Amino acid sequence: MTTWLAAGGGVLSREQVMILLLSLAMLLWLARGLGELARQLRQPTILGELMAGVLLGPTVLGYFYPESYAWLFPAEGPVRIALEAMFDIAVVLLLLVAGMEVELSTVWRQGRSVIALSATSIVIPFLVGFGVAWLAPAWVGLDQADPRTPHLPFALFIGVALSITALPVVAKIMMDLKVARTAFGTMVLSTAVMDDFVGWIGFAMILAMIEPGSSWAAANAVIEGASSAIEAVRNVGGTPEGGGHLAVPGLPVTILLTIGYTALVLTVGRFLFDRAMKFFQTYIRGTEGVLGFIIVVAFVGAAFTQYIGMHSVFGAFMIGVAIGNSRHLRPQTRETIYQFITHFFAPLFLASIGLRVNFIANFSLVPVLVVLGVAMAGKIMGAFAAAITTGIGPRRSLALGFALSARGAMEIILGKLALQYGLITEKVFVPIVIMALVTSLISGPAIQKLLRLGRKRPRRLANYLTPEQFIPALKSGDAREAIRELSVRAGQLTGLNPAQIDHAVWTREQIVRTGINGGLAIPHARLDEVTKPVIVFGRSEKGVDFQAPDGQLAQLICLILLPTREPELHIQMLGLIAQTFAHDQTRERAIQACDFNELIDALRLAPMDAASPASAAPAAA
Repeated sequence: MTTWLAAGGGVLSREQVMILLLSLAMLLWLARGLGELARQLRQPTILGELMAGVLLGPTVLGYFYPESYAWLFPAEGPVRIALEAMFDIAVVLLLLVAGMEVELSTVWRQGRSVIALSATSIVIPFLVGFGVAWLAPAWVGLDQADPRTPHLPFALFIGVALSITALPVVAKIMMDLKVARTAFGTMVLSTAVMDDFVGWIGFAMILAMIEPGSSWAAANAVIEGASSAIEAVRNVGGTPEGGGHLAVPGLPVTILLTIGYTALVLTVGRFLFDRAMKFFQTYIRGTEGVLGFIIVVAFVGAAFTQYIGMHSVFGAFMIGVAIGNSRHLRPQTRETIYQFITHFFAPLFLASIGLRVNFIANFSLVPVLVVLGVAMAGKIMGAFAAAITTGIGPRRSLALGFALSARGAMEIILGKLALQYGLITEKVFVPIVIMALVTSLISGPAIQKLLRLGRKRPRRLANYLTPEQFIPALKSGDAREAIRELSVRAGQLTGLNPAQIDHAVWTREQIVRTGINGGLAIPHARLDEVTKPVIVFGRSEKGVDFQAPDGQLAQLICLILLPTREPELHIQMLGLIAQTFAHDQTRERAIQACDFNELIDALRLAPMDAASPASAAPAAA
């Protein structure tokens, strides 16, 4: 008989192993299938992956076939524990990948904007939520005749709940839309990290208010419970299993340790990880060694932040930031990690959000509409307030508001903990959960529309080129010299100093190499002095090593200069190039072009109705 170890030294029986495997198979199959359907409809895959949990959860399957739901996803026992363990691992790994998408250089450049956006995206939603809950608590589902709910802590909780952001869900949306490494995506992720940090600390302080005589002890216990995120989501209607707990630090110490951990990882840790990446790339073949090392370090970081009282995903996220900025992390290794995690673990986590929540019970239309409206309005007003002080345009500020509105699992975790501690009732909990899922569902499409990510491009790449923008025979034999040679031509075309162009492009190239599959490279940079896209093509007979994922030398190198003030144009241009060269025949004809006319013929014959593969486009920044 096949048996697996379970909690408490027990085992999973053969039937329980079968149920566990079927549960994971159903979740993964439906999440991947609906995610692919959403992608075909030009929507973020997160839409389908979230809906998978709703369909397999108590809302649909549990309502129409309760016995099948209870058998497939038992409410207690070793199968449930094993599933929760999988979901815990999934969210930690998802945040590891999200961290690897953050470019520290962009964060430093945007420091003022991130601080302003974080402050307003916390303060304004908090004030709006607190005001509504304090002045009209019945609007958000509170029965004022119920003596169990203290009014002031309840209002404070609603304010905190509406100011927090779901970092895992936001990260997945940014990656689905291919904007995680852009200035927009980095600003969103950086702000979400700060929002979550402040939000959880504020929630712990609120819980301390309702535990008389316990000072920081109650708050400390809450943070420990918050760290057990997925367990809290799954415990709807029940109580957590008993067991021993490590003695974690008090809340003030938790804050100091979290700040110290962040500083250490981004300085000493970043240096050591860079050295480790260099060692692995030099002495170990393949990506297996690097993959194992990164996952081990991420688990250690997650375990540490879990112990000190901060959410475990925060530790994994910061490890991802430090490793992702290593100069020696090859693009093919990064792509392997991305594919491994986003195609298996991410769908499991996102589907799990709706797996234990029944939206039919305790549903009330007015509280749902009020909570949803206040949650969206607060974040959007916060983004616009930051836009006034930092110069962010109205379209981008609105997109930022929708991005930070995604609450997802974090809001459900927060609501479940508040329910357990008596801060809210079931009639308040259900609107919070519905708001969390709805905001997660609409954020992606809203961002896509506001940033024009889904629009068809009316122009072909050939329309941007003139004979002066093509060098049929590059003299350079390495990437450094090739960029310098192309920068000279770009300087002649724009009137800018070639050294300035060369410095900007090479600095960007050192962060993430821009070689793509099929013998192509797209070195690029954004400059304040550039007002429209500038493209220079260079052809190399022998090829230049730009560290493409497939290991091929780049024979066709496309240098692009883009205006700093138009990040949407940056994304569109890189996508246009990737789409143009998505077909083997187009790439081969362009690489063989000996003069400008042959290059233009190849580009004009490229089919423009096929979606370019995600792996073909370089990381945008």
